[in-house]
Amino acid sequence: RWDGELRVLFRTLVGIRKKETALRRGELRFVAATDRAFSFVREWAEERVVFCGNAGDRPTVFPLDRSARDLLTGELHRSKVVVPAKSFVFLKPR
Repeated sequence: RWDGELRVLFRTLVGIRKKETALRRGELRFVAATDRAFSFVREWAEERVVFCGNAGDRPTVFPLDRSARDLLTGELHRSKVVVPAKSFVFLKPR
């Protein structure tokens, strides 16, 4: 049986991928990497989506060059995003 929470997450991620052309067709450019965290940008035409992932045991701060909206939660991040331990975010710059 499926874990219901995990199934909802996967459905949400598939929906984001369908909506954001940059995630399907865009060029991939790695932006930052540390021991346990990394970020990349997918760009297509004028569209950008930023992924920040943290596999570490502590929150990681990623600086942002402009405000961006979290595609999972809708939260607006202005100059940085704090990604909790063992977590990730997809951001759409404004």
